[in-house]
Amino acid sequence: MGAGRDRWAPYQTVARLLALVTDNWNEIDGACLLRGIDIAELPWPRALNLVYALIMDGKDEKERLKIENELLAPLPGSHMSADEEFWAGAEADSALFMKALQSTENPLG
Repeated sequence: MGAGRDRWAPYQTVARLLALVTDNWNEIDGACLLRGIDIAELPWPRALNLVYALIMDGKDEKERLKIENELLAPLPGSHMSADEEFWAGAEADSALFMKALQSTENPLG
């Protein structure tokens, strides 16, 4: 998420991107297919990067900042700032996510 970042996206950003995919699957899938990409064949981190790129495509700096802030905003019911929420469980969340991702990448293996 964002230029030059090499860490996992904060939980609330991933949750919002997944909700966007769920609510708009046909449009997102179609936009990807028009570009020659089968999003269903991508690993989850790459698919979410693609969705992020699609929503940022053609946006000016002001619009991009607004979208970033919306994606990073604390989830409803959260009392921590986005940075506090991210760092509070980042290592455990990343480890769990990687374990889940590995178990789904090769269902036969």
